[in-house]
Amino acid sequence: MLERLTVHDFAIVAELELEFGPGMTVLTGETGAGKSILIDALGLALGERASSSCIRAGCDRTDVSAVFQIVDLPGVNDWLDAQDLGARGDCIVRRSLARDGRSRAYINGRVVPVGTLRELGDQLVEIHGQHAHQSLLHRDAQRNLLDDFAGHGKELEQLLGLYRAWTAASRELEKLRGPADDREARVALLRYQLEEIDRLEPQAGELDRLQEEYRRLAHVNELTGRGETVLQHMVEDEQSGLITRLQNCLTSIGDLARHDDRLQVVHDLLEGASIHIKEAASELRDYVDRLEPDPERLAQIDGRLASLHDLARKHHILPHQLSERAAELTDELEGLQNCDSRITALETTISATETEYRSAAEGLHNSRVSAAAKLSGNVTARLRKLGMPECEVTLAVERADSPRLSASGLDHVQLLVRTNRGQPALPLAQIASGGELSRIGLALQVVTAKGTGVPTVIFDEVDAGIGGRVAEIVGQQLRAVGQGRQVFCVTHLPQVAAQAHHHVRVEKVTRKKGVSSRFQPLLGDERVAEIARMLGGVKVTTQSKAHAREMLGRT
Repeated sequence: MLERLTVHDFAIVAELELEFGPGMTVLTGETGAGKSILIDALGLALGERASSSCIRAGCDRTDVSAVFQIVDLPGVNDWLDAQDLGARGDCIVRRSLARDGRSRAYINGRVVPVGTLRELGDQLVEIHGQHAHQSLLHRDAQRNLLDDFAGHGKELEQLLGLYRAWTAASRELEKLRGPADDREARVALLRYQLEEIDRLEPQAGELDRLQEEYRRLAHVNELTGRGETVLQHMVEDEQSGLITRLQNCLTSIGDLARHDDRLQVVHDLLEGASIHIKEAASELRDYVDRLEPDPERLAQIDGRLASLHDLARKHHILPHQLSERAAELTDELEGLQNCDSRITALETTISATETEYRSAAEGLHNSRVSAAAKLSGNVTARLRKLGMPECEVTLAVERADSPRLSASGLDHVQLLVRTNRGQPALPLAQIASGGELSRIGLALQVVTAKGTGVPTVIFDEVDAGIGGRVAEIVGQQLRAVGQGRQVFCVTHLPQVAAQAHHHVRVEKVTRKKGVSSRFQPLLGDERVAEIARMLGGVKVTTQSKAHAREMLGRT
């Protein structure tokens, strides 16, 4: 679960550090106070996309960090260990975003790609936005909701792998079965390209060797001249050469060491340095003596390098990849020359892969049907408590009419809703009432939130558009989710806020340096006063406080 969140210069928040506990936490406050800023900041820390516009005005960067307790999350610990990011008990994530758009992500103090941070975030926090129910109008979202509820991750991964293998083989077969003239033209082109590479005979590592030799020959005069100058400084100047001066120092320290043994260390170091310098001078003399200008060889290398670069450009590759390119062309040519046998092999592969795919898709279909019945019943039961007693939700799972394979299986999943007795069940997209759609979306979110293994779930104003008795039931259901998981809820409803285990008030504060949001955990009378404010009225009265205490007393 989320234990601590620290925010610096995010939106209108200058500094913020909050600690959280288990159960349900609500964030309340006036419209525009910045309640959703906390969720946005946490999203940034967990790898969500962000722009520099989220940085507080007048600041160069924003920095958000979060501490999660993961001792009871073996899957997360295994994932961290696999990424060499292991932690003991706590996991610390951090994100820094600069005004110029540069972003850095950290997990347990180690710099990681933002995608890695996002992958970890998906295992730690699940966010339901206030408009999440709108996405349920799309069939793909309905299918994904069902698969998430049923935990079909491994099945879908297997199906996707089979689909990709089937697609790749089918495309290759289609190419081989193309017109014979096209195939013959391709064979002729491949032969020409191979002959061109074979005539040049590129060798492994040749480019690096040629470039090294070219640099030496192109700078032979500079190498010789400056090498001779260094030798003169080291050896050939008998009065002030480096070796002569070092030998004089060695003699002097040797004489002094007879009076103080501690100078023997200095003497030994100078003696070692003298030996190394003499060896260096000998190596440099041998190197300079071997250097000779060779214009013919330089021109030969220049021509060879130009040929390698020209041919590489024709193939849109780098020069050192020519040998690999030749191997690729050879494989393709052999495949085309043995077209009939390759077609037979591909047909066998496609048939076997499709058989395995359809078997896996059938198993997924049966699991979807079973999970759909369970999910439909749970959501329908929730809706009856949410003031829709005659509403019935059905997730219909039907086999697709088209026999063509797809990455997600062979099913069409559609959410059907009957809002009143005697009416036909219609697709969710045809439900006219926005309030009904909001309640259905909320029921789905609550049910699926209980079905996933993510330890922290956030509801950002998902209770918009409801009130009264239904609002109290929503609060009860969110509190029930919080019995087994950590729940955060941004709400304007006192009936929901009163159900929480923890309460944070958000308020906008005007200071000399500008406007900022302040987050204040509430206890006792402070919480009573906030619930009373949410109940309405210009002033918080004794009566509204009494009502607030009554609401809090019912939890």
